[in-house]
Amino acid sequence: METVNSQYVIAVATIVQDFLLLVSAFLIGWYLYETRKMRKSAEKQVAESQALVRASEEQLEGQIKPAIVVRVQQQHAVQLVNIGSGPALHVELSAVLRGSLTKDQMEGFGFDRIAFLEQRQAIGTRVRTLSLQGQNQNPNLNGRSLRCEYKSLSGRCYFTVTDFDSEGAYATETHFGEVPVNLGKMNLAGLP
Repeated sequence: METVNSQYVIAVATIVQDFLLLVSAFLIGWYLYETRKMRKSAEKQVAESQALVRASEEQLEGQIKPAIVVRVQQQHAVQLVNIGSGPALHVELSAVLRGSLTKDQMEGFGFDRIAFLEQRQAIGTRVRTLSLQGQNQNPNLNGRSLRCEYKSLSGRCYFTVTDFDSEGAYATETHFGEVPVNLGKMNLAGLP
């Protein structure tokens, strides 16, 4: 009888042990599921926080973003005007092929770099839309577009490309854009 009882006790103990293992496996699985839900929720919260940070950075940038336009003055002289909401830093002028927005075909006007152009400020340059007879010392565009590249206070780099009519009397089209981060390294030689 003693062997029957011990076999019965072993069988019951095995059943209880199997049941406890099954409950433990269920609890571990439930714990892993809840942990995964918490991780997903935390990832979503981080992504939403980053989106809010980006939105606030864009809002701040909108408050300090410069925007340079070009006016043609007497004798085809080019004047720059900052119509943006913040100062333009390290303004660099160059001639590009008409209709081109890229820096590929750049001809820089090294002496016409401007360190700072405050909001609503206008400044004349020595660049001309067309050359004048007997005044070849000034750089001129002669049918090309003028590209102005500049930075905002936050360090983001922007550009304006202005096309002119065939007589160089007025600006016909102005394009605004932002220089991608990896291309935003400007040549700042000679600037204070």
